[in-house]
Amino acid sequence: MLVPSPYPNILLITTDQQRTDTLGCYGASWTATPHLDRLANEGMRFQRAYCSNPVCSPSRVSIFTGQNVSHHGVWNVGINTPEPTVMVSHRLAAANYRTHYIGKLHFQINGKIQTAVSGEVVRIPAGIPHYFWNGGETEAHYIQRFNPSLHIDTFFRTYFALARNNKLNKKGLPNLFLISLISLNHQNEIRLVKPPWALQIFIFSILAPLAKLLGY
Repeated sequence: MLVPSPYPNILLITTDQQRTDTLGCYGASWTATPHLDRLANEGMRFQRAYCSNPVCSPSRVSIFTGQNVSHHGVWNVGINTPEPTVMVSHRLAAANYRTHYIGKLHFQINGKIQTAVSGEVVRIPAGIPHYFWNGGETEAHYIQRFNPSLHIDTFFRTYFALARNNKLNKKGLPNLFLISLISLNHQNEIRLVKPPWALQIFIFSILAPLAKLLGY
């Protein structure tokens, strides 16, 4: 016979880098999100909730620790959470919860690296140090490098302004003239990994003056 638990079940679902305008419950008409819409309609929506970081791993660590990126230090994909970092899973385990992670994530549990794919469950015993990150061929650190706490906010304001004004192509990139200006203005905050930075500087230094002459 099953004995009812005195503890309520807690299920935390996160979707990866999903904006509000991709959800039907927020008015999106170009995509269908019926299950998320049902959760929103039958539950509670927080209209002033903000993501702590535009990159997935830093944002997830903030969710699990309740700390800003500047405090927990995981500012990009592939950065390990420093030990000892107390996560919500630690606190739940200390309260006699059985905690599980489900989804495609990489873990280090008590010094041993494990990978979980869709449908698998990772069980973490109470009191065991662990951290996690997501992996794959499209990880952010293969594409670009971020330096936190500088002027990355102005970069994103510029980028989102270009998006609102339809200045990005189907791949989400501006034209080469704008890339040159933005890359030189924000070279201390964000850089493309390829081609080599020296080659980028050479190309951008030629194109940036032309971009200014053309009115960009």
